[in-house]
Amino acid sequence: MNDPQATQPIVVHSHRGWRCLRYGLLVLLAVPLLLLLLVAVGVIKHVHERGFFAPVWGPDAAVYFVERETRGWVFDLDGSLLGLGSDAAAHWSWVVADAVSVRRLQPLGQQLTTLRRWDDTPVAGRLLRTSPQAVFGVLLATLKTHGGLSFSVNISVPAADAGFDLQRQRALFTGRGDNVIRQQRELLAVPGAGFYPAAIISTRDNRDYSVLLSNDVFATLYPDGLDSKLLQQLSRREHIETQQNVLARRERLIETYQDDGLSIEAARQRADRILADDGYRIMEPQLIAMPVSEPAADERVFRIDRSTFAAGHFADIAAAIARPGQPATKQAQPYAGLGAAALNDWLAADEVSWVVTVEDRYYRLLLHY
Repeated sequence: MNDPQATQPIVVHSHRGWRCLRYGLLVLLAVPLLLLLLVAVGVIKHVHERGFFAPVWGPDAAVYFVERETRGWVFDLDGSLLGLGSDAAAHWSWVVADAVSVRRLQPLGQQLTTLRRWDDTPVAGRLLRTSPQAVFGVLLATLKTHGGLSFSVNISVPAADAGFDLQRQRALFTGRGDNVIRQQRELLAVPGAGFYPAAIISTRDNRDYSVLLSNDVFATLYPDGLDSKLLQQLSRREHIETQQNVLARRERLIETYQDDGLSIEAARQRADRILADDGYRIMEPQLIAMPVSEPAADERVFRIDRSTFAAGHFADIAAAIARPGQPATKQAQPYAGLGAAALNDWLAADEVSWVVTVEDRYYRLLLHY
C-alpha cells in the first residue's frame, strides 16, 4: 500500500499533462497571433459591403429598391490582393452575415421604410469559392411598380473560371426600363465596390444630379462627384425612350395588319420585319435561373418534363438552367408543349418571377427587362 513505486506512474503522468497543457497554451496563443498577422498583411481581410439595386419610381413619387448588406472574410491565398498573384485566380470567402431587403425611399423627407427583409440568404454562413470580382456572389433583382409592387431577387455565385463579365452584370443592377424615368428624371445605380452599387441618384440631363441615397464608400470613390461622362455611360434614357417609341409603333403596325386580316402572330412577324428593315430591334428581356433547394411557400411552381426540352420547347428556360446566374434571352413567342398554357397565363399577368421543377430539381427564374 505504501510502496513509493506504486505512485510513480501517477507522478510521470502528471508531468506529461503539464507539458501538454503548456503546448496547448502556446498553440492557443499562436493561433490568434497568426490570424492577426495574416489580417495585418492583407492575406485575410474583413469586408463589409452595402449596396442598392434596381431602383424604380413608384406611382407615389417614392423610390423602391433592393438593398443588400454583407459581412464576411476574404482569404487571399494566392496573394492577388497584395499584387503578388493573379486577379483571375479563385477567391475564397466566408459569408458571416447577409441581409436583403426591399425598401421604399421618400426623397423629399429622406424617409426609409423596409417593406420586406430576409436576414438569412442562401449564401449566409457558407464558404464560397468564386470570382475575385464577386467574392460574396452577385445579387440580381427586378422590381415592378405598375399595377402594384412586385419583385424578384436572386443571388448567384459565379464560378471562378466562368469568364465573368463585370460590365454586363452591372448593367443588370438598374431597374425596369418602364419604371426608371418619371417626369424626365432618371434613376441610376452608381457602381461601388465590387457588385454593391454605392448610391442611387436621379438626373434630368446627365449633368446635374441628386444623390438620393449612398453608402459609406461613395464619397471615397467619388471625392469630386460624378462627372457627365460617367452619367452618360450609366444612363439608359435614350435607349429606353427609343424602345418606347419603337414599341408604340410596333403596336400600331400590328393593329393595322390585323385589320387587314392577318392573324396576331403573322401581324407581329410582319411588324418586326418592318422595324428590322428600318434598323430597329425590339429590346429583349433576359431570363436568369438560379438553383434553389425548394421554393418559398408563396412562389408559383411550374413542372417541366425534360423531354419537352429535347423537343425544342422552353428553349430559353433550358438555356438559363444550363448556365445558372447567366442571362439568357427570353423568347418572344408564347411557350408550347406540356404545361405551357399555365406559364403563358402567368407571364401575361406581367409576373417577373416563378419557379420551375425539372426532374425534382428546382430553379427560380427571374425575368429582367
